[in-house]
Amino acid sequence: TTMRDVDLNSPSSTEGFILVNPNTSPSAGMMRISGRPGKPIRITYLAAETLLEDGGTGGVVKANYRISGFETDNQAASVLLDVGEANVRIGPDGNYYIWLGALLDVSKAKPGSYVSEFIMEIEGN
Repeated sequence: TTMRDVDLNSPSSTEGFILVNPNTSPSAGMMRISGRPGKPIRITYLAAETLLEDGGTGGVVKANYRISGFETDNQAASVLLDVGEANVRIGPDGNYYIWLGALLDVSKAKPGSYVSEFIMEIEGN
């Protein structure tokens, strides 16, 4: 269940980069996985992608995604998951929480629209 989208409007660019830290940023996206308490799950996700401006201006944004997770709704206690794939367990309350962040290289971006199709797969064992 998506509980909050990543907010890329609030973080400011520093030297051509925008950082949304999944452990600490209020701009991080948030998702909840529900299931049987203690059940092992595998999470795989697209670790990086290049976004092209939809209007054909030649603008490019390079995105490197990071996710953190924890068995309770506690972003500050969440731990970074392995890049691209992680094996975790559903928490004792039947949930596992994920926060999505990114490091975006906007040094070659131009004004316009950039569309990402971030993909995450969740498998129960």
